[in-house]
Amino acid sequence: MLVIISIVPESPRWLAAHHRPDESLAVLRRLRGHQLDDETILKLHRDILRAVQEEQEMGSGAWKTLLKADKIHSRRRLLIACGIQAFQQLGGINAIIYYSSTLFISAGLSAHLSALMSGFLQLWFFVASFIPWALIDRVGRRPLLLSMITLMALTMAVQAALVYQVEHATSVAHSASIAAAVMLFLFEGFFTVGFQATVWVYPSEILPLRLRQKGSAISTASNWICNFIIVEIAPIALTNIGWRTYIIFAVLNATWVPIIYVFFPESKGRELEDFDRMFAGEEDAAITEKGREGSNRDLNGNFNHVAKFS
Repeated sequence: MLVIISIVPESPRWLAAHHRPDESLAVLRRLRGHQLDDETILKLHRDILRAVQEEQEMGSGAWKTLLKADKIHSRRRLLIACGIQAFQQLGGINAIIYYSSTLFISAGLSAHLSALMSGFLQLWFFVASFIPWALIDRVGRRPLLLSMITLMALTMAVQAALVYQVEHATSVAHSASIAAAVMLFLFEGFFTVGFQATVWVYPSEILPLRLRQKGSAISTASNWICNFIIVEIAPIALTNIGWRTYIIFAVLNATWVPIIYVFFPESKGRELEDFDRMFAGEEDAAITEKGREGSNRDLNGNFNHVAKFS
């Protein structure tokens, strides 16, 4: 990491905020030169300088500013950032990661085989973590979240039915135990593609620029608080209600889908400076899109859809 940090440039926005506009433009050309022509890059650079100037005039923003129902919906955006982090944990992923051996045992596998399968599960988790790299900026945040969380909910519902068969020693208990083990691998795969990368990208994109540090800190805290809750409750739930634990996770994940569909805008292909204007209202968002129509293209050359907010 020390080697990588030594060769990674400062961000254009940081350089602009520290009175180094020429370096900011140079880095911007390095980052976006293969996607955009120079005229578009210059326009983007002017937008960054203008946004930095506005932030400096307004000040960095107090913590209480995040709770204001202001024109750019700071409070709503904080709730979205905290929500996506909380949803990740409350969906049950760390119950699977921390207690995978216990879960495999509850699915009917021996202690030795459960330990082996737990190791394979975490190896799969690592390998699957590379999949979002190729998808997040091509498919978009919302499609990945909506599709993968839906599959996570379905997987947990199926898991509940399979573990029920194992716990009640039915005639299909052996086959159900094998299928239950497969469900855990599928769940982690779906989580990795949908949540793993998105929850660390999305909050910093959606939060107001001048409040990003404070908002990101609060949203990350919500992640770890919910993580603590889940890992404390999961073993108690598995001991006392068994297969019904998976129903809880299925219902929670199913609940996230309509919430994300209604309240979480797409951020793919947008510049950070666009979000304040987008949240300011439908009219401002339309004006922004019209003014940037020639420059705001995604990696596939398609125009980005602007979400409408009242």
